[in-house]
Amino acid sequence: MKIPSFIFAIVIGLTAANAQQPTNAPSAHAAELPQIASSQPALQPCINGPRIVGATPGKPFELLIPTTGEGPLRFFARGLPAGLTLNPTTGIITGSVKRAGTNVVDIIVRGRRGVARRKLTIVGGDHKLALTPPMGWNSWNIFHRDVDEAKVRVAADWMVKTGLAAHGYQYINIDDCWEDGRDTNGVITVNKKFGNMKALADYVHSKGLKLGIYSSPGPKTCAGFEASYGHEDIDAQTYASWGIDYVKYDWCSYGNIARELTEQRFATLLPEFAEEITGLMTDVAQLSAKRPRSQQENDRLKEVRTQLDEIYQKAGAERRKQTDLEIYKFPYKLFRVSLDKCNRDIVYSLCQYGMGDVWEWGAEVGGNLWRTTGDIQGNYRSMSNIGFGQNGHEKFAGPGHWNDPDMLWLHSLKPNEQLTHLSLWSLLAAPLLIGSDLSKLDPFTLDALSNDEVIDVD
Repeated sequence: MKIPSFIFAIVIGLTAANAQQPTNAPSAHAAELPQIASSQPALQPCINGPRIVGATPGKPFELLIPTTGEGPLRFFARGLPAGLTLNPTTGIITGSVKRAGTNVVDIIVRGRRGVARRKLTIVGGDHKLALTPPMGWNSWNIFHRDVDEAKVRVAADWMVKTGLAAHGYQYINIDDCWEDGRDTNGVITVNKKFGNMKALADYVHSKGLKLGIYSSPGPKTCAGFEASYGHEDIDAQTYASWGIDYVKYDWCSYGNIARELTEQRFATLLPEFAEEITGLMTDVAQLSAKRPRSQQENDRLKEVRTQLDEIYQKAGAERRKQTDLEIYKFPYKLFRVSLDKCNRDIVYSLCQYGMGDVWEWGAEVGGNLWRTTGDIQGNYRSMSNIGFGQNGHEKFAGPGHWNDPDMLWLHSLKPNEQLTHLSLWSLLAAPLLIGSDLSKLDPFTLDALSNDEVIDVD
């Protein structure tokens, strides 16, 4: 038997009562809970994962039917929409949905120990992706700058070997540090740690999984690599040609551009200060461009920015708020337009740390999920502060658009803390993106991640 779901409920209740503890340790009560040993997987076939998926008609479709049980397994489907076929050996549905509409498909899986049946709803239409919170893996928390193609391939291998793919985890997401520069046509290139990105995507897809990638609306990524500013269309088309299924779009260096846009906007809104704003903006540009800067120049830059801020206050709170919202939304709207031009469905993750109450407008700009917080850290305090701090955001989440409190950071937490982490994220209907080394998951963590009842709550 797997870890019973009531244990998750017990842990979440006990931990909620102690959510404000100033230490990284779980409560004394949580520590008293029994350590639950992992067990052997069920032998009878069982179909897991999402019960509903979406696709844009005419664009490539791929879905692994997540199934546990003793093999070999044989897969059958009745009522697949036109354009889709099911491989009876691998359990992977491929093709492209021909027309918009809702199709309820009967899925049957036969194994040595029995038969499993389940209905799967496939919705064809525009902007029908991520009808349930995305599940998978992300490279950043464990590998940071050391991510490379070999590690990504190993992650895909272990997603299958661990059985997590059979429980609905499907995305293998490359975070920052894969990028190099651009070729003479402006096409982004990969650095020496990566080879042919199309071949990597094909490898991931061969396992029934999906490949994600990372960029920023600014000139540089958080780690200082080439990003998408001024190249939105060509980057989206490049990702589609590689076979990318998910893009995390991280604010980072766009902050400098946002400030410039704010200054330009207020020069228009406050014509009586336009000349002064223009002069101060020129000073900011000149000082910002200097590398290195003297202490005197740094002090002057700070002084100029303070003067600009004082002018902005004269615009009034409401105009400042509306201007901020316009600027927060703009780069994400822009890339949404670029993604919509592609002949490929790509899940769109907005990463801007909750600025401007993104949960209120993330769906409006076409996001499928949006970060509601800063980066999670590998300790109990960070996890609990984030998890218990999401109240009020739930009304903005739903099929196709989800609040994202950041990745699952399980490998540095104690067992009962792990159950709290998974319980919270599932109750929040959050994306379940594992930030651990999949090849080193211990039996307890793997068992917790594989609890299908908890995943169903998510």
